[in-house]
Amino acid sequence: MYIADTSFVGRFIINGVNRKYEDAAESTPYESREGGYQFPTMDIDNILIDEEQIFSETLIQSNKMDELLNDLVHPDGTAFVLKHPFSSIGGLDEIENWEEFGHLIKTTQRFTAFEKILHKKFPNSFVNVLKKLIREEELFQIFKDGDKIYRARSFENGMTINNQSMTSPPVQKTKNNRMSPAGISFFYGAFDEQTAIAEIRPAIGDKIVVAEFSVCNDLFVLDLSEDLGAAISIFSDNYYFNLEESIKPFLKHFISDIAKPIHYSDAVLEYLPTQAVTEYFRYHLFPDGLARIDGLMFKSSLSPQGINIVIFKGPEVSTPVENHMGVFLQYEGYKKYLVTKVNHSFELIE
Repeated sequence: MYIADTSFVGRFIINGVNRKYEDAAESTPYESREGGYQFPTMDIDNILIDEEQIFSETLIQSNKMDELLNDLVHPDGTAFVLKHPFSSIGGLDEIENWEEFGHLIKTTQRFTAFEKILHKKFPNSFVNVLKKLIREEELFQIFKDGDKIYRARSFENGMTINNQSMTSPPVQKTKNNRMSPAGISFFYGAFDEQTAIAEIRPAIGDKIVVAEFSVCNDLFVLDLSEDLGAAISIFSDNYYFNLEESIKPFLKHFISDIAKPIHYSDAVLEYLPTQAVTEYFRYHLFPDGLARIDGLMFKSSLSPQGINIVIFKGPEVSTPVENHMGVFLQYEGYKKYLVTKVNHSFELIE
């Protein structure tokens, strides 16, 4: 059993509280007419019992709770608020903006939605937050010569297998996809064969051909596959307010939303938000020091630990010719597979 003096534990607790909260009097205007601060406030009891929940229910219900709080943190009625109350970088407001954008583009305004979002409806919109977060967190990868990317297709009898048939489809054969609408040709691939196969949702008995491509010119890719990890306690030295309270909540929600499984019957509408934001990334969102973004990475919803990549180019993205200039990928060959087993998991819904 480890025993520590209450003064030592109290200092430890206060240090943690100060990482996330601050004195309202130092950061928040007081509205005398309204009779309070401009933002909701908490006292130290609320923070420790309700917000951070550091005490057991048994202790809270005991007659020792007030005495313990007095010994630990000496409550003096100070009103606390979350740190930086006027900042709006990636928190709940941006989650609401992203969800409202999805509703807007699916039901009201489609082709000019970004003009409305950037200039009228959401002055602190999620796209501005994304630009800031992507630059600050360096959410991009550069793929170099020799890196492998795989693309799968169902195999049909008589099908010619070569670079032309395995690369991005010609415009007239494009379908509605997660990051691109019908009529715009992108290269969809994965970084391992299993994920590439899973993404085309084969059935048992299907024959699959998987092409291998090597990167032959540098690819600048926005990385939305990053695992941001579990929340870190305010009592840890590794806790950083902006990361834990602003960046993680929004990015986790956004990354999860763009990668979520979508049924074929819902795809036409449900893909619209990701198609629109992908187009924005393609033409407007350049990390510092990069002249362009060539594609983006996102988690597979169909293969555990799998990562997908979409490259913003049509059939000209690849070539079978070695060291060909102006393309990103070199076609290296293919393998054929027979699907012998498909795994499913399920859960009961109301």
